[in-house]
Amino acid sequence: MTCPSIGHKEFKKVELDGRTIKIPKEWSIVTLGDITIEHKQGYYTNQQYSSSGIRLIRVTDLQNPKISYETMPMLEIDQKTYEQFKVEVGDFLIARSGAIGRYGIVTEDIPAIFGSYIIRFRFDTTRVDLYFLGKVYESSLVRSQLYKMRHGATNININAKDIKSIKIPFCFR
Repeated sequence: MTCPSIGHKEFKKVELDGRTIKIPKEWSIVTLGDITIEHKQGYYTNQQYSSSGIRLIRVTDLQNPKISYETMPMLEIDQKTYEQFKVEVGDFLIARSGAIGRYGIVTEDIPAIFGSYIIRFRFDTTRVDLYFLGKVYESSLVRSQLYKMRHGATNININAKDIKSIKIPFCFR
């Protein structure tokens, strides 16, 4: 199914997170899990940063939707670790601790790995527009769901299972 990006003429009412909303007739309500190819929690380290090596993406580097590479610390890591945690163009990084709701879309082929407070999601980018998904992730519909699934008192967390259960209005391109 192909969904036009503008000019919707027919709508339907659906329930989402206790609210009735109107969405284009050809759209559906899906979970993020329905559109996820894979996910992985980030690399944990307590080693000292280095002046060379591979960049380490932290939650503070996620800037909805950009990722700031300028101030990232560097780590000396082995090739096996790099291969496990490297980011690739099209990865969607989501903060799982602290700044819940922050995300970044990898748009540059810069050698980097993602830290332990981030979960890397990979979606089928032939069917999912990442910038549209980012805007949906920033919406009040998603924020209210994130708020309800937070764990912890002083260090607020969410996990991949929670993130994958988030319901969104969506149409595959």
